[in-house]
Amino acid sequence: MLHVLPGAQLFAGDEVGQTLGASRDAQASINNIRGDVVIEAWERAEVEISGELDDPAEGLVFSVEVRQITID
Repeated sequence: MLHVLPGAQLFAGDEVGQTLGASRDAQASINNIRGDVVIEAWERAEVEISGELDDPAEGLVFSVEVRQITID
């Protein structure tokens, strides 16, 4: 599980990229206040996020627990 939270060494404009393993039947919960989200399916048992934090961003939470993926 990866948690990148306020106070971590992430700043506005920082690139974000991470891949975590996930079961093929996992469900995702995505909370995005600003910007675009693109979702693409693939044949791997993993989830990948990439992008850039904007100026008002306070951090990022990306976690996989059992069959639940959280991106906030």
